[in-house]
Amino acid sequence: MNRRRCTVPALALAAGLLGACASLPPEQLFSADGPAWPPAPAPARLQWLGEFSRPADLGMRPSLWERVVAIATGPRDQRLVQPVNVVVAEAQQQIYVADPGIAGVHRFDLRRHRYRQLRLPDNSPLPSPVGLAIGPESRVFVADSQLGMVFVAGPRATALQPFSEPGALQQPTGLAWDADAGVLLVVDTGAQAIVRLAEDGREVARIGSRGNGAGQLNFPTFLWLRGDTELLVSDSLNFRVQRLDASGRPLGSFGVRGDVSGSFARPKGLATDSDGHVYVMDALFHAMQIFAPDGRLLLAVGEQGQGPGEFWLPAGIFIDSQDRIYVADSFNRRVQVFQYLGGGE
Repeated sequence: MNRRRCTVPALALAAGLLGACASLPPEQLFSADGPAWPPAPAPARLQWLGEFSRPADLGMRPSLWERVVAIATGPRDQRLVQPVNVVVAEAQQQIYVADPGIAGVHRFDLRRHRYRQLRLPDNSPLPSPVGLAIGPESRVFVADSQLGMVFVAGPRATALQPFSEPGALQQPTGLAWDADAGVLLVVDTGAQAIVRLAEDGREVARIGSRGNGAGQLNFPTFLWLRGDTELLVSDSLNFRVQRLDASGRPLGSFGVRGDVSGSFARPKGLATDSDGHVYVMDALFHAMQIFAPDGRLLLAVGEQGQGPGEFWLPAGIFIDSQDRIYVADSFNRRVQVFQYLGGGE
């Protein structure tokens, strides 16, 4: 690896989940001796750091007032129920988890030791929160595929507010913020397109059409912005990952339908590390597959199960600036955390 990282002793998050480079809570959150891949004697490239499914797993404890409210009104379930996506607002040290099981989004605020469930005003539910992205001023964008809307909230907000225009989107799923262009990229699965929304929520452009040719899409779901201009799209029913430039021009693709490593059965979330490797979650394989920038398979991690590095219908994935990897392990009701160790291929 060429890019500088924080040094985290023994590969643990000794100073908190988001690493030792920032002022963080002092709790030791995860084990330092998790399994690594590939197995010895090959050099390890990936380390399992831990998992969380509730605020207490991240060192959070309810305040006195929250305990008083719980006594008066009854305890509120704060566990992950069906996590489908995860994103980290690093500047605010906040983790967001989209969870249709609670009809909302979990916000774990590590800096302030606060937990909140975000829904619409008046606590109205989100029936199908799927997409997540962090935008300017650490705002979080949330796509609800059933409501056909994108919503937004600031780091201290108590509820989500509408962002996209009503009727503009059919079935929004994946999201990514393009900081250079100042637009939100939205995968509209129902429209077989990627839609660009300006900072005020107006549509400014869309790319894509249904098909299996280069640049065409067949029920796309997740996307990731690699670098400044390259879009990676999980083109689900074409069983491939497509690479597009900012205008939608195809740059290439990789993947075929199959049941062996390197192929796809139900590709979901995708992300890249600092060396450009592409991580793709496959829900039917219950696995995380890691590809070289040119699409060659490097490593496959996982099988169906509940142990470290095992998955049960995984969905979204997020990789932060320190190469920590967060995976929404949906039916295991948890988020698993890994560390990319570097060392090239």
